[in-house]
Amino acid sequence: MPDIVVGVAAQDGTVGRRVGDALSKGGLTLATRVSSAEQIVAAPVVRFDVVVLAGSASGSRRAADIRLVRERLAGVEAVVVSSAPGGRGVRKALAAGAGGFVFESELMTSLAITVRAVAAGQVAIPRQLVHHADKPALSPREKQILGMVVLGFQNQEIAAKLHLAETTVKSHLSSTFKKLDVGSRKEAAALVLDHREGLGPGILSMPGTEGPPGGAPLRP
Repeated sequence: MPDIVVGVAAQDGTVGRRVGDALSKGGLTLATRVSSAEQIVAAPVVRFDVVVLAGSASGSRRAADIRLVRERLAGVEAVVVSSAPGGRGVRKALAAGAGGFVFESELMTSLAITVRAVAAGQVAIPRQLVHHADKPALSPREKQILGMVVLGFQNQEIAAKLHLAETTVKSHLSSTFKKLDVGSRKEAAALVLDHREGLGPGILSMPGTEGPPGGAPLRP
């Protein structure tokens, strides 16, 4: 089997060296290691099969890096190494075209395997992140309340319009934020409204409705 040639972009030199060690241990060819995706795509003399993007970049920044690699290096796949303990960013990474996702804490055991799988045309992510790859399943009430949050309503206003206790609204929002893997109303609204990297308003739709749900109250 031909060698899989890998390029690495890691702003943190220590992380970059660990990534290189994990690739070498897995029998992969490390062609170059630089600090940014821009430097990777500016190395035309090297033909990569896979590019590993490592570090603590935000979800949006990482998505931009992935798209840059995919657009400028035709046929090259991208694997993201994340230092974040949770799955935040995996949905954006996959939507941007990443083929693999590896936790920094699991480099030595998972990176080479993931790179080989991605080079073979597979998508490889940790088992615990599988539920992050698809749109989360929200209940009708969660969709209704999230839709009102997107429209700018505050908890007290939502409670009054839906004839609910404010604590009930907060409880539904807490559950929704956990499913969306966000930490605030602002993040939740951005995730819904972002057509390119987010979930899109379609997540709010319910059978027989159009747009953000805010019609007849549901039973709590």
